Amino acid sequence: MNHEFGTPPEDRKEKSTLPLEELRELAPAVFDVNRLSQEAEVQLTLANIARAGRKEDGSLEKYVVGYTGSENRGFYISRNTNHSMPEVHKNMVAISEQMPGGTVPRPVTFLEDADAVLYEEVAGINGLEAFGQLSEAERLEFFRATGERTRQLHEIDKESIATKETNTSSLLEHIMQTVNRDTFAIIQERNQDFFSRLHNLYAQIVEREQEYVKGSELVVNHGDLHPENVIRDESAKVGLMDFTDIMIAPRAKDIGGFFEQLKTMLHEQGFTNNEKIEEYQQEFLKGYGDDVEVPEEEMKLYRAWQLWRNSMYFAGRAEPDFAMAEEQLAAAQELMDNQ
Repeated sequence: MNHEFGTPPEDRKEKSTLPLEELRELAPAVFDVNRLSQEAEVQLTLANIARAGRKEDGSLEKYVVGYTGSENRGFYISRNTNHSMPEVHKNMVAISEQMPGGTVPRPVTFLEDADAVLYEEVAGINGLEAFGQLSEAERLEFFRATGERTRQLHEIDKESIATKETNTSSLLEHIMQTVNRDTFAIIQERNQDFFSRLHNLYAQIVEREQEYVKGSELVVNHGDLHPENVIRDESAKVGLMDFTDIMIAPRAKDIGGFFEQLKTMLHEQGFTNNEKIEEYQQEFLKGYGDDVEVPEEEMKLYRAWQLWRNSMYFAGRAEPDFAMAEEQLAAAQELMDNQ
């Protein structure tokens, strides 16, 4: 079977409610504090315009802007042309209603004319930043708590967020149909041999997933679970953020993805003690609970998937690192070969 990546089907080519040209004209509205204050009934002041970013690659345009509220609360407004923002808002509402208070972002309002969501942030610092500040005992507790929080997310009523968007985006093949298509052309131009191996492994992963999903328990998935999307506050409470990629998928997708993202991110930070990293992964599983089965073969599949995505990232970024890309691709291939 020939699985191509980066070619969205007709119903996913334009996820925005407005043409891209009009969205760019509306972009200044994202920064209109007075209008936001009226819409949200919150006294907002612009906190950090430097955190606003726009990425254009022919298929994606994204804005994230930080604000401060009347009680020094943090707020963000975000929009993304690769996602249906009304559905993102509905899913954030459902998640915030079913998760413990303060552990996930609280959606404030959907800004229809800007096609954006305004939400209250989760207090604290992200897990990657916190890692360097914690004692070893605190690190273990952090990863246990992250596992517990992930389990709570997985136990949410999936019918409450099972929208067309999440059903469409659950399979890996569909996820790849939303990414920057130019990245693959860039990688191919830089290194044809690497591109061919990347493409061949992608086809293996996609076909294997289609076999597993038929018999898997599907739950609410974060979709992009990694240390920078986990928040720890001063009281050691752990929360989750960034629910743009929420989907319905096997438990192993979030867990396997988190394990490989954790390892890669810590390595990039100079922490290369793999025995300790494996201990952190086991603490995550302790927090998650051993009363549900997370099949080992599915874990291997989704860990391989994350490694594959990492390899694409290192090969496709502005300053490519093919040594890292090759390392990640080889690790992904080994996992697939040992299934």
